[in-house]
Amino acid sequence: MKHIALLRGINVSGKNKVPMKDLESLCTRLKWHSVKTHLQTGNVIFSAKGSRVQLEHALEAAINSHFSFPIPVVVRTADAFSTLIKASPFTEEAAETPSKVLLYLSKEPIAPGASDHLKERARAAEAVFVQDESLWIHFPKGVGSSKLTPAVIDRAVGSNATGRNWNTVTKLQQLCFP
Repeated sequence: MKHIALLRGINVSGKNKVPMKDLESLCTRLKWHSVKTHLQTGNVIFSAKGSRVQLEHALEAAINSHFSFPIPVVVRTADAFSTLIKASPFTEEAAETPSKVLLYLSKEPIAPGASDHLKERARAAEAVFVQDESLWIHFPKGVGSSKLTPAVIDRAVGSNATGRNWNTVTKLQQLCFP
């Protein structure tokens, strides 16, 4: 089965450096097949057997063992990822400013009330939409000036969450379904 793994917090400001060739090698050692990475932010497309949780734990353990630092990993099947994209509430915004529409996925189910909590903190016409296992945010002024920081999002969601902008999300989908 084809999956997408999203790593959180690698290769940011010179911290938690994970070269993509090393990441591909780690995935291959896990007996994953057809491994491809996309961008330096830690996006991996692969085929493997196992549950989402098993695959997340396997890659987290491999990264921690090889690089000596923990990195949260979120895994979804390619089909589930595609379904999330089709259900995006911000398709018009994504067509106009794709870098300002982000999909966040969390390791655990999104906590009840996450949407309300984030909407209370949203500024500058930011829009928040929680849908099943996904959190969509439109940042009209950009992510950098937002009060919806990763720490705020994690607290609201109730677990580690990692986000990708519309450009990356759609590219990952294209790589899964060429």
